[in-house]
Amino acid sequence: MNMDVFKQYGPPDHVCYRTETIEEYNELVDALKGPGTSSGKVELLIEGCIGGRSIATFRLLAQGGVMTKHGLVNVVEIPAPKEGSPYKSGLEHAEFVIGAHHGVA
Repeated sequence: MNMDVFKQYGPPDHVCYRTETIEEYNELVDALKGPGTSSGKVELLIEGCIGGRSIATFRLLAQGGVMTKHGLVNVVEIPAPKEGSPYKSGLEHAEFVIGAHHGVA
């Protein structure tokens, strides 16, 4: 298997930005839901409870997203902190979609 995921699968489907506290999660999600949403810069795709905590997913519309050296990323996932699983705030992971359309069974 070719381990160069960027060549094989293209840019990530989304990136995950962790928050350290529930207050930080609420402030960030509320800010993204706020005036930026109505001005066409951010679109809330979904906010729901998964695994016992809230997770919000946004599409970045301004300039089509964020261009990286590996391609455009236009979706950010923001999970609320989970009790007993502390994380520092910041980018945590990038997720790639793989499957039959990429030759993976």
